[in-house]
Amino acid sequence: MIGLCRSVVVSLLMGAAEICTAAAQPNLPDIDTREPGEMYAMGVMLDDGTGFKSDGRRAFEWYSRAAKLGHAESMNRLGLLYLRGSGVPRDAFAALSWFRLAAAKGSLTAVNNIAQLRFYGLGVQQSYSSAAKLLRISADAGDADAQNKLGMMYDSGLGVAPDHRKARALFLKSAAQGYSPAVLNLGRLLTQGTGRETADVFPYPFSDASKAAAPQDSTACVMHAAVPTSRSGATSYP
Repeated sequence: MIGLCRSVVVSLLMGAAEICTAAAQPNLPDIDTREPGEMYAMGVMLDDGTGFKSDGRRAFEWYSRAAKLGHAESMNRLGLLYLRGSGVPRDAFAALSWFRLAAAKGSLTAVNNIAQLRFYGLGVQQSYSSAAKLLRISADAGDADAQNKLGMMYDSGLGVAPDHRKARALFLKSAAQGYSPAVLNLGRLLTQGTGRETADVFPYPFSDASKAAAPQDSTACVMHAAVPTSRSGATSYP
């Protein structure tokens, strides 16, 4: 009788554990039934660990399906995965290639990421002026992250002639969109003078669209990876 009771208790506990596990890790829907935007959203959740345990490999699968359907921000995210080596082997050639594909599809975030490669000379010829030209493309299109970064270049005189009025104007445009780093830079410019150390100009070099668009989450993805020189392609982005 005692043995029977113990068996019943163990069975109940195991059943409860299975229920809790299922609740903590919900089943993913059929990937073949999703639209590109929904595939991207699921990839972001798995990539960032929102609602699911962070899983770069599964995020890669979602981004890849969406990218095959032409989803630009999924292409950018694939580039970030390759830079981090998250879910895939670290492959800087592939990372830069995905950034260029995303930029050619209209992703301003990817243009910004290529600009950072130019700024730091990560595997490509280092050029502040090339970085500034790329950032100007995104800034003129209204991208808050690019406006902020280009403002920092004008403030520091890197790749462009120092121009604190232009820096302030760019910070204002970015801050008006609720971009927190620009608000901080604007406050610094107005209260503490100008001039920055080169190493501190872009404290968050690589970014993704979901973070760049969120005023309350200004921390972009930071990767420390050298990017080799890319193969030539049809796109005009370096």
